[in-house]
Amino acid sequence: MGIYEIDSLIYRDWQYFFNNLQKSKQTCIMIKAILSNTYKYALKNGFVSSNPIKDIEVIGTDKKRNVKPITLDEFNKIIDYTLKPNTNGDIPFNKRSYACLLCIGYYLGLRISEALALNKSDFDITNDTVTINKQLVHNGLKKEEFHTTDKMKTKSSKTILPLPKPLKDVLIQWFEQNPYEIACPDEYGLYIEPRIIEQFVTRMRKELDLDKNFCFHALRHSLVSNLVTSGVDVATASKLLRHANITTTLNTYTEASKEDMKKAIEVTFNNDFYKNEHYLSTESNYNDLN
Repeated sequence: MGIYEIDSLIYRDWQYFFNNLQKSKQTCIMIKAILSNTYKYALKNGFVSSNPIKDIEVIGTDKKRNVKPITLDEFNKIIDYTLKPNTNGDIPFNKRSYACLLCIGYYLGLRISEALALNKSDFDITNDTVTINKQLVHNGLKKEEFHTTDKMKTKSSKTILPLPKPLKDVLIQWFEQNPYEIACPDEYGLYIEPRIIEQFVTRMRKELDLDKNFCFHALRHSLVSNLVTSGVDVATASKLLRHANITTTLNTYTEASKEDMKKAIEVTFNNDFYKNEHYLSTESNYNDLN
């Protein structure tokens, strides 16, 4: 287990490990399950005499990043930054692939493992649809071993989504430049590791002075915000985001900024009806209510 013999670690060692893990409770539970299965296998084969993991108490930080949606102006800056030519005046293949991936995240709200798993054949350019039915498997694997699976986060994750025109225009141009079947591959035609994208996003976030919690998943939050503020009902937005239930969509949208709330109030009450002097509140009007 790392640099330690598995039979040398006792309950106290593992509890100390979990107490200092600094991960969310869900992540800690997953790690505990993996370790417990490892010990069960070792126990079955006589490598250890007990399973110290079964008595471990999982605490976890339960600190969730406050991921905020980005504006269209911010997204345009992100794309401009990604497609910035190098010193030779060229835009590297990988950066163009990143830009397409970011557009997919922004316009379709896909999770990063779903976006990276897409093939060109998943896009029906003629009928303006995209099929979402797989995600990338990469944890613990060499890059050459990355593959996709049809086991998704929830049953509602699999669907056919409408293809937005801005994204369609990007794809048509990109697919002419990209000789590989994977929609957003690296320069060798292999799947890109999500960690590489997040590292790129972190550097970009700092240079563009974006919100400190900005990450690829913020693009998914942005789609929720864009849909609802455009007048799309929450039920439809929930289907487009492929949430298992509408509560998830509502919880995501509660992160609307103060500016969004201010605009909502202005749009609601800044109309001719309320400007009419006949309806303006006066002292006599208030007295009539008593």
